Amino acid sequence: MPSHQLVRKGVESGCRIWSVWDPAQLQADSAPRVQEVSEELLLTDLGDDAALAETMVRVVRRHGIDAVLHCGDGGSVLPVVRKAWQLGLSPNPPAVYERLHVREEGDRAPVEAPRVSVETLTVNGTHHVVGVTAQRTTGPPHFFVTGHLHPAPLTDDERKSIKAVVEERLTASGYRFGPAHTVVALLPHGPRIVSSAIVWNTVMPALGVVLILGAPILPALAGATVAAVGMHAALAVAMEPAHRRRWMGAAPSRAHGR
Repeated sequence: MPSHQLVRKGVESGCRIWSVWDPAQLQADSAPRVQEVSEELLLTDLGDDAALAETMVRVVRRHGIDAVLHCGDGGSVLPVVRKAWQLGLSPNPPAVYERLHVREEGDRAPVEAPRVSVETLTVNGTHHVVGVTAQRTTGPPHFFVTGHLHPAPLTDDERKSIKAVVEERLTASGYRFGPAHTVVALLPHGPRIVSSAIVWNTVMPALGVVLILGAPILPALAGATVAAVGMHAALAVAMEPAHRRRWMGAAPSRAHGR
């Protein structure tokens, strides 16, 4: 979701931001903080695809939005991305979200295999690993997760092989822009992807902090006008022509994938 921290980072990066939230999901104490850092706070039922689409179109047309990014998870992800793609305003096609949110079904990793969480940021199709966290478990027979260790205690070779499989997965999915969270199992013959998802906020328990993954890539949108749709939400961006050419050039054109 586009938390007030993420919206604030966007403003600090030179963006103007409109926030759209589901009134049933927006907590009373959060509303003032989101409104404080936004140009406007709009309330929409995110479970109503038609109402959400109408709000997106209205905000896009009224404020000259040039890009829409989904910043959360849940049932509103694909409706937002599909509408944004239809409008020519998404850097990633809907199929990317479908591919990344599907857990690996074939040849699943054994439950006892050590696992690490890999946080990445992607800009213009280039993937950057920003953190690798190890999972601590109870051990046999259930291997319940009891904690996390950051950074994960890995050898250089392990780190390189993990980085390679994660980047390969993101590239194969067609992911061009945004943060991602990937769980990797460490097997004797090499790392294996367990799951991968687009996540703008992720918790790093070992540090006791929430990592706002989207924040480091917001400078790439400097000078933009932004509308964030939240709790399971979208971030819509209107850019000056120079910024639009620089960033939107990474997105497929309307002639491709439509």
